[in-house]
Amino acid sequence: MKRTILFFQAALACLLVGCKQAPESPRLQDEVRYVDPFIGTGFHGHTFPGATRPYAMVQLSPDTHILGWDASSGYHYDDDHIYGFSHTHLSGTGIGDLGDVALLPFSGGDSIKPVATFKKDTEKATPGYYAVRLDNFGINVELTSTDRVGFHKYTYDNPKERRVLLDLGHILQPNWGHKLVGNEYLFVNDSTVEGTVRTQGWAHFHSVSYRITFSEPIETLYQYIDGNLRKDSLFLRLNTPDDLKFHYKFCGEQQTTVCKSGDLSCRYGRCREEYAGRTAGMGFRCYTG
Repeated sequence: MKRTILFFQAALACLLVGCKQAPESPRLQDEVRYVDPFIGTGFHGHTFPGATRPYAMVQLSPDTHILGWDASSGYHYDDDHIYGFSHTHLSGTGIGDLGDVALLPFSGGDSIKPVATFKKDTEKATPGYYAVRLDNFGINVELTSTDRVGFHKYTYDNPKERRVLLDLGHILQPNWGHKLVGNEYLFVNDSTVEGTVRTQGWAHFHSVSYRITFSEPIETLYQYIDGNLRKDSLFLRLNTPDDLKFHYKFCGEQQTTVCKSGDLSCRYGRCREEYAGRTAGMGFRCYTG
């Protein structure tokens, strides 16, 4: 079966200028192998197994649980569905929030909100690394991260059906009053989008800005506004309280697609320069520690 790889690189950059990190010592690498990120993800531990680092701005992890108390971290060990891979998460709390800027690779189908299924024996998690097989879509997913950058690697069984969902209406615990209150979106060019998502939940006034850049042009774009497909023409700029979802489809002949997403909370000049510097290397490697 012909296989192709979709690399997705996501970065949530903080407002502070980060310092270069010192190389990991052999002792640290030895200690990391004893860590099990799945500890606490069952019962009511409310932790998540995704890729992150100590004190990092990025917690890149699958969201398997949306409603109720066990959605506090977005993940529960007993689940077998994935709604998206979002970039911010709480751990060990009694109430949920965050789950910002969710993406999900998928193949085929015409669902506005595709949902992935998986088996527990395909999941793997070590510090700074998470992997899973999306059975219904035929996609292998790998995630890793640095302090401010998250990387996605998607390997598709079907190279002609490489699609990615950007879900800007993704909310944890909407049945507890958490809600979307604002969406700004800008289609910068055929490989770059940016915007700001505003939500109200445990944090009454929460916003995350993002910039997503693909290494190849998007072949086809489907734009859904509050569940309705826009058929006549696409808005290049949106400022709305409505749920926004975008389906990006990539050309079947291109084997590798790289994408990076950064937090642009200050929105202008210096932030974009810092974002570009942090994500200059788009290769996939595992970051631990």
